[in-house]
Amino acid sequence: MSKPKRKITDYIFNALLVIIVLILIVPSWRISFQGWFQGLFMSEVEFKSELSESIPEKERNWALFDTENKLYNFDEFKGKPIVVSFWATWCPPCRAELPELQELKMK
Repeated sequence: MSKPKRKITDYIFNALLVIIVLILIVPSWRISFQGWFQGLFMSEVEFKSELSESIPEKERNWALFDTENKLYNFDEFKGKPIVVSFWATWCPPCRAELPELQELKMK
């Protein structure tokens, strides 16, 4: 009786192994899977005000473009918090933090 049950579990484990190998071989699947998997563990990350740092006066002349190519100078945001995040689409931890940044933007 235990042999058929063992055979079924062997098939299930082998199928899972094949699925995991496929996910790791196909680049677009791997990036999505890694981002999702790391997002499970990074879901408790939050931005805290005590981690903030003020920008020295002589370095406040930055100008950055947003995703719509609109130019922003740091002087426009005097007295407001600024979050600058440098990330890449291929970086799973970077992709995992995007929902947190989106939620922060909505506040």
